[in-house]
Amino acid sequence: MAKENPMPKKPAVKRPAFKPAPLGLAPKAKPRPLGVAPKGSARKPATPAMPQKSLRGPDAIKEYQRQISPKGVKKTESGAKKGLDKKYPGLYKKSK
Repeated sequence: MAKENPMPKKPAVKRPAFKPAPLGLAPKAKPRPLGVAPKGSARKPATPAMPQKSLRGPDAIKEYQRQISPKGVKKTESGAKKGLDKKYPGLYKKSK
């Protein structure tokens, strides 16, 4: 006696045949992968930044204290505002 397979095979999916674009219409350009510059471009591809090692021990304590001190908080906020001003010039009105 031959044992029947309890899981029947899935029917094959038929895909439509390739149809060329009608005359007068250009095919869509494929998107290029990230980090690849277009032909004739002088830009270098982006290089990923090196991962930053986490601090341990007394160095970590000093860095944390620097970040939460009033001076450190003020410096961080001013740096964030400078970044916004650079990205979105004219976002804030200048006070007289």
